Amino acid sequence: MTAGCARCGACCSPVPFTREQHDDVSKWSTAALAGVADPGTDDGWAHWLARGWPANGRDGAVGKYDPASRWRQDADFIAAHWTPDGDGGCKCDAFDPATAMCTAHDSRPPVCRDYPWYGREPGTGGMKLHPQCSYLADLPPDKRPEGSRPLIPLTVT
Repeated sequence: MTAGCARCGACCSPVPFTREQHDDVSKWSTAALAGVADPGTDDGWAHWLARGWPANGRDGAVGKYDPASRWRQDADFIAAHWTPDGDGGCKCDAFDPATAMCTAHDSRPPVCRDYPWYGREPGTGGMKLHPQCSYLADLPPDKRPEGSRPLIPLTVT
């Protein structure tokens, strides 16, 4: 049972995502891939190979190209809603700073739905959480980052 979100906003304002990460993911958005050959077809794969894609990378390319994939869902949301904001991360236009709530909560992409470790054991996934993130309360005290003091939400979600 998770302690839930304390709605501090530290994970979404700014989103801890560098400009490079934003650009790397956004290039897989539906808009960025418009007119790009489907690597799932033989002709499409030949197109990708001719542009330097590694010969053993077809499965990865097909997975990222697939409009129904988690990767594409993330890429479309990130390209549409996140804007690199200096070196501090990305600004998300779906985050309401007045309420510290996501205005796209029901349609948020996997990258947001899975934060910080939904569906996995707490502490996995390599997420670096804010020292006051309420989800740190899911970890035993000896597994929490030094100096962390998780906020406890008033209501459990």
